[in-house]
Order: sequence, then structure tokens, then C-alpha cells
Amino acid sequence: MVVGLGNPGEGYAFTRHNVGFMVVDRLKEKVFMQSHRKGRYYWVGRGRIGQKEVLLIKPLIYMNRSGEAMVRIKKNYGLDFSRLIVVCDDINLPLGRIRIRRKGSDGGHNGLRSIIYWLGSKDFMRVRIGIGRPASSLEIVEYVLSPFIGEEKLLIAETIDRVVEAIQVVIQEGIGVAMDRFN
Repeated sequence: MVVGLGNPGEGYAFTRHNVGFMVVDRLKEKVFMQSHRKGRYYWVGRGRIGQKEVLLIKPLIYMNRSGEAMVRIKKNYGLDFSRLIVVCDDINLPLGRIRIRRKGSDGGHNGLRSIIYWLGSKDFMRVRIGIGRPASSLEIVEYVLSPFIGEEKLLIAETIDRVVEAIQVVIQEGIGVAMDRFN
């Protein structure tokens, strides 16, 4: 399962906080989608990466409540934490930097915090995408909900392509190979 975190609605579509959704959308273009379903709490698509079946998921409730959607996904699709990859933004990484981890803490990310709380486990893979820190005059909430501007748009598009490649490597070759290649 590849879960991209973000906020639902057009107003958030291209904001920094929605890079997880952007990755899932790009993966949809690369993966042969066999089916998809949109429900009240999440969008899910089935496809293949190489020989492996993959579920692409976007929780359709606000970022801070992502774990509530994950509980429903767990109930409806089953969930093997060792095969769960959560993709999200990270304000503590420079813009365009990728960090892949086998498991870990929420690192101050409210979406990850919600997932850890509702699933009762930190034992899932995560791919964090650096969105940088705001200028001192901006509040963090305003910053993460703001769109990429100028040259940032090109850099984040390139980063999303690298993240898609990294996820394909995780699924086909293993997380260790992906960490060595992309961190």
C-alpha cells in the first residue's frame, strides 16, 4: 500500500502539504490501474508495479485525521505494516530532499501522528519530501498550506518524479536499496 497524505479539495491541490497526494497522482500515471474506488474517507486504486499488486491510497479527510481513514482501510483491505509506505511532506528537510525510513516517529507531522495513534504502530515505511521552512514572517500553517512558487514548482516536480522512482525501487528491490540510492 502506498498512502499519500494531503488535504482534500481543489483549494489544497497544489500546496506544500499535499505532496503526498501529488506522488500518488503521479504513480497513477505510471502504474497500470486495474480499478479504483472513491469513498467517503479515501480514494483507492489497484495496480501493478512490476509483478507486485499495489494499492494506491489518498485519505479524503483532513491531514490531521488521516489515521481515521487508515483504520477504515485496514478494516476493508487488511493491512500488513511491513508493506505500508506513507508519503508526506517534511518541513524539517530542505526543499526537494527525500528521506526514506523503515519506521520511526511522527517527527512532528500531524498526519503521521494521527496514523500512528489510530493504527497503534510506528512500524511502517515512510517517504518524507522536504518542503523547506518558511521565512520568519510566515506562520508554519500558512506556509504548508501555500502553493509552490517560481522555481520551486520545477524542483518539486523533479522531486516527485524521484519519489515515484524510489517507491518503485522499494517495491521491486527493497527499502534498503531505495534508502542507499535516494536518501
